[in-house]
Amino acid sequence: MSRRVLFVALWLLVGAVVNIGLTWELSITHQPFLEMPPYMGMPEDSRWPVPVPPSWPPPQMGWTWRGWCFKAADVQYLPPKGTVRNGDELLVEGVQAYSVGWPCLGMRCWTIWDRTKIEGVHEYRNRAFSFARPQVGVGKSKPIMIPLDCVWPAFALNTCFYALLAWSLIRTPRTLRRWHRRRAGRCIACGYDLKGLAEGAVCPECGASRSC
Repeated sequence: MSRRVLFVALWLLVGAVVNIGLTWELSITHQPFLEMPPYMGMPEDSRWPVPVPPSWPPPQMGWTWRGWCFKAADVQYLPPKGTVRNGDELLVEGVQAYSVGWPCLGMRCWTIWDRTKIEGVHEYRNRAFSFARPQVGVGKSKPIMIPLDCVWPAFALNTCFYALLAWSLIRTPRTLRRWHRRRAGRCIACGYDLKGLAEGAVCPECGASRSC
């Protein structure tokens, strides 16, 4: 029983490594924030893509974009004129959110930010499970976001999928080789020719039985 548990745990670990590695690769190659579409008005019933302070009204402008391996949003609203934060007039509050993965969107990151009249843009709350990597030739204002926050149960489903896929890729050649040897009348363990031997005889080369 312990060997089976160890076997499953090992392959799940392989699946998790493949899942995270592929997700990060997709984040680098499919970064929607590098080519943001023009802002547009948001429907009145639009919701923020991540939890925001309860005092925030629904977003007024921005965009949402979904591809085959990601979902991104950059939405914001304009607070009433004269709103002050930390002694500065508050101009805009917004969220930049990004989820990525395949076949499920298993990882995500986001930044909640505001813009004041004096200080300019500064982070109001940054998700701790993310970091940014500047892209060559783009500059610091267009970072590549690498998500580190797992989305459950999507992350677990992706991990199981890649664990099963990795196990199948390693197991399939061995299964096909044993099937071909059995059809050819050879030992499925070492390939020794068993023609002329009794039905239940073991392989004289390696001692393996025909049913192994």
